[in-house]
Amino acid sequence: MLKMVFSLSVLVSLNLFAANANQNSYSQQLKILDDASSTISLIPSYSSSSYSSKGQFTGRTISREMSGQDNTIKFEKGINSVSSFSVQTLIGNTTLTQTINGTKREYKFSGLGDVTFTYKALQAKELSSVIWGGDFNLSLKSNELASTSDSGNYASGGHSIRPFVGYEFKNGTFVTGGLISYQLFGDRESVFKDKNPANNFSETTTGGNILEAIAFTEMHKTNYNFGVLAGVESENAHTIEKNNVLDTMDPRTFIKGNIYGNIVLNNDLSFSPTLKYRTLTSKNIDGYKISKQDEMELFLGLNLNL
Repeated sequence: MLKMVFSLSVLVSLNLFAANANQNSYSQQLKILDDASSTISLIPSYSSSSYSSKGQFTGRTISREMSGQDNTIKFEKGINSVSSFSVQTLIGNTTLTQTINGTKREYKFSGLGDVTFTYKALQAKELSSVIWGGDFNLSLKSNELASTSDSGNYASGGHSIRPFVGYEFKNGTFVTGGLISYQLFGDRESVFKDKNPANNFSETTTGGNILEAIAFTEMHKTNYNFGVLAGVESENAHTIEKNNVLDTMDPRTFIKGNIYGNIVLNNDLSFSPTLKYRTLTSKNIDGYKISKQDEMELFLGLNLNL
């Protein structure tokens, strides 16, 4: 399987209550707004991907190409000097072109994604901090699978929680740290509606919890910082129940790395680029032989404080 993803994003943040969005954590990776700060962020992005695979036993070949425009909207507010809260969601349009054994079909997805609520807090010591918190992901409706005649949606079809804990310490101009998280999914419902009602069905996905661990280091100067990140992401096996038939999907593991930074242009404006890379390490999944799967994303953020 070969998969390449490229995403370009522009981030604009408006600070509503302070001239500068201060933070009490040392790192850009684990930042927490203080109680005088609040931001609204709009993140338009373009992404494209392609991948292919071949069945080990059936010889069935599958290839997919995907492209679309997504827009993330986020509000973040410092609660007090050691904690902050945020809420965000996604609106987008994506087109998926899938070819199975030479037969090509096109599917479209659009609409509002899940709503994610995040709480972060820190316990600070001299030159170090412990950051902890969690995400609650709320799906507003069932996941709608696309047909060749009707669009699907962006909803996951179920809720999830993601507790996390991180640690950072400062040594001169460098900040080093790490974070571990575990995302627990509830049952996710997907529905398929076709012009012919006889083809309609629903299915329920259970499991697929994700354990993630990352480590990072950053160099901080007066007007800029620069960081690198490496991590591993392990997804548990999950099951899909359809028409009283239960299929088990294999677990899979990814290794990823980021390069990121922030450049202060003036008191009110900063530039935050990020390059992300992720690769699949599992070689045989769900009866398909995986030769390679890579993902790459590029974000260009422009942050404005008012």
